Amino acid sequence: MNKLKRSIAEIYWKIFKPKTFGVRALIIDKNKVLLVKHTYLPEWYLPGGGIKIKESFKNVLKRELYEELGLYPENIKLFGKYTNIKEGKRDTIRVYLVKQKIDINKLKPDKKEIVEIKLFNLDQLSKDISPGSLRRINEYNSELFPLKATW
Repeated sequence: MNKLKRSIAEIYWKIFKPKTFGVRALIIDKNKVLLVKHTYLPEWYLPGGGIKIKESFKNVLKRELYEELGLYPENIKLFGKYTNIKEGKRDTIRVYLVKQKIDINKLKPDKKEIVEIKLFNLDQLSKDISPGSLRRINEYNSELFPLKATW
């Protein structure tokens, strides 16, 4: 999203305060976490996406991981429920913990949406990870799995 579109969106959010819902996956392979870089955002993120009408959170997670990465998630467990009100909208995200072996060479990222995928060592993370994704990784590292948080 370019700066002008982002500014317009932020004004809209502050006036109308829309509610949005989505999912993210904290995909752990031993001591590594899988992160993605989108075509429209500069930082590394936990993979995931938005909910369509009448979809369950867990089904959205499965759909998004398959669409974005060609990944069938195993061992899906709710990690936490989070609400972001910082930008003016009420963005509710469920984060799921997915522990499974990842062969990054077998993943098939959607080139229209995903620029890059990478497994990062949990103790050697990139400096350009989105703040929300970094908070979730730090919670995992410190074994603090809150069921709810607002920021």
